Amino acid sequence: MRSCASLRRGGQDVGGADRVEHAGGGGAVQERGCLEQAEEEVARRGHAVDLDLDIVKLVDESLLIKHRILPILQRGKRLFVADHKLGLLSFDIATGKMSVVLNRPHHEGFKGLNDLTFASNGDLYFTDQGQSALEDPTGRVFRLRATGELDLLFKGFAGPNGLVLSKDEKILYVAETRRNRINSLPLLPDYEGVSKCGIFIQLSGSPTGPDGMALDEEGNLAIVHAGFGTVWIFSRLGEPLFRIKSCAGMRTTNLAYGGPDRKTLYITEAEHGVILKAQLPVAGKLLYSHL
Repeated sequence: MRSCASLRRGGQDVGGADRVEHAGGGGAVQERGCLEQAEEEVARRGHAVDLDLDIVKLVDESLLIKHRILPILQRGKRLFVADHKLGLLSFDIATGKMSVVLNRPHHEGFKGLNDLTFASNGDLYFTDQGQSALEDPTGRVFRLRATGELDLLFKGFAGPNGLVLSKDEKILYVAETRRNRINSLPLLPDYEGVSKCGIFIQLSGSPTGPDGMALDEEGNLAIVHAGFGTVWIFSRLGEPLFRIKSCAGMRTTNLAYGGPDRKTLYITEAEHGVILKAQLPVAGKLLYSHL
């Protein structure tokens, strides 16, 4: 594992980071070195769960592994999985027993689940992407309440992908890969649905589009730009703050905050099958499993 650059704002060294550019005010810092690669750690921890995994968020270490599904640890030591084929699953961490939480909403099958995130009250939000794209904008976003009711929040996305709640949990941000943008879905109180949904950030470039996302304690949004070898950090108002550039391949896919102070951003890169990391000045928001 290697660490070999520093993050600078206005000429002042504010902490270690790897290939990070400052996009606001002071211009870009010099790119030096490479993001750390954690291949051995990935291999060791990846075998702890006997699954054909796509992207695993191992919350205890906040590492991610690229395979075929995306699980997130829930309080109570259950692993919730958004599986493209089988639907929404959960695994008992102690026994490994799998349970199907939901696979045929309203007696219909999912198109193919992609990503999920928990609210602080235990509500579970997830994207149903399937093969939706510009020619077939039928992707959906669901919410499974902690009390068991299922809400269809939005339909009509061209490739809904990563999703994350704002700091006050009043807005759900959804990456729409095939339109290369981040959408905002304001959540109405009392489970009344969404209202006045719009485009929060319109990206440009990349042969793919945005993928995974994460939030920090100040409400800043970290966005993986898949196929672009980049993670963007935007403020809660949508102002670009930093660009993190991969020193491995271009297929950056997902990310999560971790480390002792939660200021380390772990990033999966699928072209080389490695995990990269960058040190940032603001800690990531606590996940539901840590509350």
